[in-house]
Amino acid sequence: MIKLVALDLDGTLLGSDKQISSQNVEIIKKHHEKGINFVICTGRTLSEVYHIDSIKNLLPYTDYTILTNGSACIDKTGNTIFDIRINSEDVKNIHSKLDHMSMMFELYSNGKVICSEKSLKEYKDYINPDFYKLVEDTRMTVPDILKFSEDEQGGINMILASFLSNSDMKKAYEAVNTMDYYITQVGERAIEVHHSSVDKGNGISNLAEKLGINKENILSIGDSHNDLTMRKAVGTLVSMGNGIDELKDISDFITSTNDDFGVYHALNKLL
Repeated sequence: MIKLVALDLDGTLLGSDKQISSQNVEIIKKHHEKGINFVICTGRTLSEVYHIDSIKNLLPYTDYTILTNGSACIDKTGNTIFDIRINSEDVKNIHSKLDHMSMMFELYSNGKVICSEKSLKEYKDYINPDFYKLVEDTRMTVPDILKFSEDEQGGINMILASFLSNSDMKKAYEAVNTMDYYITQVGERAIEVHHSSVDKGNGISNLAEKLGINKENILSIGDSHNDLTMRKAVGTLVSMGNGIDELKDISDFITSTNDDFGVYHALNKLL
């Protein structure tokens, strides 16, 4: 019996219009009213989640939100369940490995995304056009990104480094992968870097342990590289029809695409 459902946002709950369909909301509402816990499990931070206009329709039926690929989790009242960070020395070390490359280097902390003033002026060189509006509306700028990380008490939840090309991203991935961090690819030109104990699978497991829910009673749905680690944390893994092949290969069920209400169809069949 499924007691906890973990749902990715981009490419999963969100259609290509970056909104949550009424069909997806209704099926979640239906099963939430039956007592199933629902958790958003996303690479976004809180300001980026709230940037989604239709998120207000889903939040009444969302018990928890796992943010920045499992580095933090809050309940529906905003109370922190867990918060795992990397310190300023880590940020410096990672930046030094990459600063010879042209990149946009962003820090995720306390629900916000911070970048340098220079980076924000050049963001269109690095960011997928689908996310231009998100970047424009949510980024906070500072004169010196490394100085900001030194001053940020408690450390940083996640680093997002975006590059001019796929080949540059691969070089960056290889450079940071020699260090003791969790790294995931984002699209074709970016990587996200976290504390070594952080990934979506560990985030789901951390929450499930606090709720007393066993692995076999958890279902998750995703589409991309950062969703691969969900496999170790759940009894039932669902890949979206638009998901990457690596995720489809390890999933128990493949649903339709995010534009064809894949979450609705999966929950309607499996719950």
